[in-house]
Amino acid sequence: MPSKKPVITIRVNPEEYEVLQEWADSEFRSVPSLVLAFVRKTLLERKQQHPDYRTQQPKSKCDSLIGKSR
Repeated sequence: MPSKKPVITIRVNPEEYEVLQEWADSEFRSVPSLVLAFVRKTLLERKQQHPDYRTQQPKSKCDSLIGKSR
């Protein structure tokens, strides 16, 4: 059964990909898994910096998604 999760495509230059690949290899991860870890960490940090994000009116559609659980 196909996943219902949204798909994000990004493009990086070869030098950036090489660095990401080396980093991912050092952590026994794939590059997509490493990038997903970055995204999750950043979203968590944003939630911690804005603890009242649920009580404030969202300023943008993006802000309203930050409080959404996985």
